[in-house]
Amino acid sequence: MSAEVEAFVLDGPNQGRSLILRVGVEVKVGRQDVDRSFDLNLSEPVVSSPHVALTYNGQTIEVRDLMARNGTTVDNQTLKGGAVAVVPVGSVIHLAYPRGPRLSLRQLAAPAVLAPPPAKYVPPSVVNAPPPPAQSELSSLQARIEQLEQENQALRNTAVRASQTSQASDGRANINWSRVAACLQDFREKLEALQEMVPEDCKSELHSTRARLRDLERMLGLTSPPTGSAPG
Repeated sequence: MSAEVEAFVLDGPNQGRSLILRVGVEVKVGRQDVDRSFDLNLSEPVVSSPHVALTYNGQTIEVRDLMARNGTTVDNQTLKGGAVAVVPVGSVIHLAYPRGPRLSLRQLAAPAVLAPPPAKYVPPSVVNAPPPPAQSELSSLQARIEQLEQENQALRNTAVRASQTSQASDGRANINWSRVAACLQDFREKLEALQEMVPEDCKSELHSTRARLRDLERMLGLTSPPTGSAPG
């Protein structure tokens, strides 16, 4: 038991007066004189100056007579001549029985613990979450396929210009075959890599690009590297 305890005057002219008892601190109760004052001062003539000492030890209360003329009654036993009694919290002692005041050694109610006010709601910050991995991968693959299609078109344009060159008897004389072959090889490798990575919903674009590659190779006659042609 560690809550505070008080000595409260129950009756007489000093009714309502009280004194907080601190753990391990002796307090004195008595009649106040011109030159003497106590922790709890009473004005009744039957009360001695001093009368009784009280010490709260955290569990019980020690009541010690201070040589009071009319003594202190505890549990129907009167303490005199410096006698000591130990009583539980909640006991009532009677000073100068039967005409003096009664003191209640009562426990104070623990102060109410106020709950902290609810925290102010702060909405979470709106953060643009990164796209799911599959969506990000798909976007990247589509960009690569678009790049390959652009390379495909570039090769088509190269072939058209070569076929229109009057200096080429078979339409291929002015083509840099090393560059064309390297480009087509790179194109094939990229398609093979995409074959392993591309999602199902992107496979049709991959097949279309592969078909364009085959058309380009047939148009250039590069199903296999041209023979007898020196790199430019």
